[in-house]
Amino acid sequence: MIIEYTSDGRITHLRHDPLPPNIDEFLTEKEIPHVRYLGGLGLDVAGLILSAWVDDGVVSPRPRIDAATSDHELAIGETLVIENLPDSFSLAIDGELYAVDDGRIEFEPESPGEYLLEISVWPYLPWSKKVVVT
Repeated sequence: MIIEYTSDGRITHLRHDPLPPNIDEFLTEKEIPHVRYLGGLGLDVAGLILSAWVDDGVVSPRPRIDAATSDHELAIGETLVIENLPDSFSLAIDGELYAVDDGRIEFEPESPGEYLLEISVWPYLPWSKKVVVT
């Protein structure tokens, strides 16, 4: 199998065997980044596209966000602190986007309810946390 990818490692296309004899030369001539993939991650086609990336020419699992969080149930006036995040990313709180550039979230809700916090930043896998505020 040949995996085509973008300059930031996003997998864009999978070419399955049998492959044309000169496919490597063709892709190189067209300046399409690609790598031969022989398996090893235990992922099906959808899993490769969603859960893998190409890092320095090697197909690898996308990293997980290893966020350290304080409690996920809060009372009004309390603060949820989430640390150990990527330096810069987009945070969605119930679908409303915020830019974060210091690797840390301090969430101070003003109203009771359930909130969904979601982080999306390449190449990390998407991260989410439900927070209940009373």
